[in-house]
Amino acid sequence: MSTDLFVILSSDWVDSTATRTRLGEEPADALQEVHDALLRKVIAANGGQVVKHSGDGVLATFRSALAALAAGIEIQNEFAAYTRSARAIAPLVARVGLAAGEVKHLSGDIFGRPVVEAVRLQSLASPGGVLVSDLVRVLTYGRGGFEFEDCGMLDLKGLEAVHAHRVRRIGPPVDAEPARPSPARGTEPAPVDTSIAVLPFVNLSSDPDQEYFSDGLSEELINQLAQIRSLRVAGRTSCFAFKKKTADFAEIGAKLGVSHALEGSVRKSGDKLRITAQLIKCSDGFHLWSERFDRNLEDVFAIQDEIARAVAEKLRVTLGVAPIPMPGGTDNAEAYDRMLRARSLVRRGRSGDADRAVALLREALALDPRFALAWNVLGNALTKLLTDGVADQNELRREIDDALGRSIALAPDLWTGHEAHANQLELRHDWVAAEKANTRARALAPKSMREPIISRAHQLGVVGRLREAIPFSREAAQIEPLAPIQTLAELLFCAGQTAEAEREFERDRELAANPYVADMLQCGRMMAIGDHARAKHYLGLTVAGDPSPRSIHRDMLAVFDDPERARALVRSCIDVPPGGRSEHGRMHRAARYAAYFGEPELAVTAFLATAKQLLGIFILSIWHPLFRDMRKLPAFKTLARELGLVTYWRATGQWGDFARPVGADDFECS
Repeated sequence: MSTDLFVILSSDWVDSTATRTRLGEEPADALQEVHDALLRKVIAANGGQVVKHSGDGVLATFRSALAALAAGIEIQNEFAAYTRSARAIAPLVARVGLAAGEVKHLSGDIFGRPVVEAVRLQSLASPGGVLVSDLVRVLTYGRGGFEFEDCGMLDLKGLEAVHAHRVRRIGPPVDAEPARPSPARGTEPAPVDTSIAVLPFVNLSSDPDQEYFSDGLSEELINQLAQIRSLRVAGRTSCFAFKKKTADFAEIGAKLGVSHALEGSVRKSGDKLRITAQLIKCSDGFHLWSERFDRNLEDVFAIQDEIARAVAEKLRVTLGVAPIPMPGGTDNAEAYDRMLRARSLVRRGRSGDADRAVALLREALALDPRFALAWNVLGNALTKLLTDGVADQNELRREIDDALGRSIALAPDLWTGHEAHANQLELRHDWVAAEKANTRARALAPKSMREPIISRAHQLGVVGRLREAIPFSREAAQIEPLAPIQTLAELLFCAGQTAEAEREFERDRELAANPYVADMLQCGRMMAIGDHARAKHYLGLTVAGDPSPRSIHRDMLAVFDDPERARALVRSCIDVPPGGRSEHGRMHRAARYAAYFGEPELAVTAFLATAKQLLGIFILSIWHPLFRDMRKLPAFKTLARELGLVTYWRATGQWGDFARPVGADDFECS
């Protein structure tokens, strides 16, 4: 039995039985021949292969999601054209469903969840329509000219709920490259009209510490505008890449792929606010709208709403949009101010910031206990304390569960609450539950929010489903073109796509404020391919950017050319009991060096020593080529069980790219 990644197309002829009864045998047989011939022609023309063919429809496999989706649309177009033609015996109408994932081949047939998923989606599609899974949408993201309508979570018979999308339009042919205009110098490429970037509002307050407020206001405007489904809003990280930088609007529009920019300033003194905002057309710098607001702090919510409404109003000619209220907010200005300050501290991540953030959030929630977003940020701040190794782990977990539970109960449509819950479940290595929480977050999140998409890629990578994870990472990179996404290069490398991994590394290094992480991961990739000189080069760059005072990288650089001393260093790291949860990072790095210097047993020992505390980003690395020999050891099976991977594999039947079941109770990894 072989296993591979495919896109499955399921087609069903609507009302075929009633049509046959109405027409009689001879005309019905002729119509059947037309139906079958059109299906065979379209599927073959798009590189598909028919696996099953019944009188009502087909089940076909494709290697390309673009080709499968083009085939689904073409089937509908061919049937519609036949129905309109003078030669039509009777109308031909079909439903089409598409799903992607790992399938098993046995005796000329195919099995697996994607097969069932495609059939179930087809049954829910409208006559003449195409319904696809979220993975199919991700695999075709930004290519082929397709447009999708989000159908949310659909209950499928025999399966868990699936995030589905209805195909609304097809643009250029599947083999056509997206238009890439090459304008003359000084002119701007034509971006999509329904797009905007919210640039960081400038802090004009006398106190530079008030910057948290101007940044927070900018972020809330991004979040509010992102609720408008027909408006594409550039992601926060890419927008904030222009903070305190000089760039003209044509450059901003070109780099972010947007047609409009919103910029402004904030002056805050006590409870007095002066906020200016202006909407600008990127192509020529023309000001479409500007306004100054002199208000009290308590009016900040009204100001945000007025700005969002003004943007929608000015763009409505081309967009036809209207603002949507943000879930999970508050009308208490003091609580809001404390939440913004706390969120800024959590993001900054310096020593003591998480503790200060927790204190501010408790004050905010005392002012407004129903402030769902504050409960959400409190859960994130407490999680930061948890991963930093605060002593009472059990009490922290109870507090995190309480905070995130309240956030979701108060605002069930706030996607960040579900995403934070998914992250917490990952820390407990409950991958099945984390997958469900992330699915809910992705269904609720606006298109411009990359966080739940990155999390999905990360979850799939951790459980070994690398080929399925890569498209989600690519989508996140397209949403945030100016933000590094370190996991994409790692996923590509682990999946054997080394040239693409190299390109993504160069992109990450160029975009990162401190390329320490990119250099560290590149060092690991060079070790995996046995390029000692380049590995040492990137190790040196890693040491130069490493903020840790107890860096194993620094110690390793001194002995990197002496394998015996390098092994001794690794043993000294692994033999010393870790002094706290913060040591799991050092153990993970020791495991990498152990594997490189031919000690896979030491590597698995290092992983096992901190298995309960391992973060998902470290678990993902077990599929790295460096650990190929480690995965063959009996102790690796123990590690996989402790990390919750075996539970996930058996519960879902999705064994990924490296694991496979052996009998009822065993498994093996490559």
